[in-house]
Amino acid sequence: MQTEDNELEDGLLSQDELLSDWEFYQAERFSQPATLLVHLGLLEEAPVEGLSRRVDVSIPLEITPDNFLAIEEDEKLEALEEWMYDYSESQEGMYVGRVTIATQRTYSYYVSEKFDVEVFVSALKQQFSAVSFQVQAEEDPEWSYYIDVLYPENLEFHILKNLYLVNILQESGDNVALERPVSHFVYFEDKTKLEEFKKQIESKGYRITETEFIDPHAEEEHDCKEDHSPMWACIFEKNTSIEYPTICQVCAEIIELAETHEGEYDGWETEVMLPE
Repeated sequence: MQTEDNELEDGLLSQDELLSDWEFYQAERFSQPATLLVHLGLLEEAPVEGLSRRVDVSIPLEITPDNFLAIEEDEKLEALEEWMYDYSESQEGMYVGRVTIATQRTYSYYVSEKFDVEVFVSALKQQFSAVSFQVQAEEDPEWSYYIDVLYPENLEFHILKNLYLVNILQESGDNVALERPVSHFVYFEDKTKLEEFKKQIESKGYRITETEFIDPHAEEEHDCKEDHSPMWACIFEKNTSIEYPTICQVCAEIIELAETHEGEYDGWETEVMLPE
């Protein structure tokens, strides 16, 4: 498994505890290519009680002819983001992320009902008088924007993890092009759906290595969250390479099949092939 300093133990590496709280990723949002920065660590807390309003600050970007931010623009945005983060914290709010689409970047914060948007706008104008921006506030008690827009979808999340995993393996000297057994994990609440999935995944050349019933309320399952329903774990493997495009395609196919049978894909694990 991976340790905090990315050392490898027991010749295995999995996706568990791989990402940090804040992560960048690219995806499609509102039918356009987007770059997102999101606080992943807030998902299990969302929605946070008392923070039912969302404030979005949208800023037009000055893009160079080669499609990059000018250095001065980047420095200005960094200072502005830090100031808004500190301001929201001082008002007991939370900065949850940002999305950049084409020439616009939108920063999002969740705040309480007592948050004074007019005072915030006035302070922002005073601090950054040369910056053009639009501020919009709306009720979002379920944190729908954070969950549905900022937070990565299941496949996007695993593609993000795959990038880190493959990079760690390559930096460790692993020949990622070398085929080896790769184990995958899918969970089901319905045993009938599990059995249907097993038949289809086996038809694609995977070997079922374990099927286990997990009761989160049982004493031996103390690591499971108590609010989770009892479920069935299906573990299966196949010999493949773990080159980034290959493993992403593998994950995409398994996720599609798992979701067809109301299952939840939970990642993969493999042996680390280090030089002797």
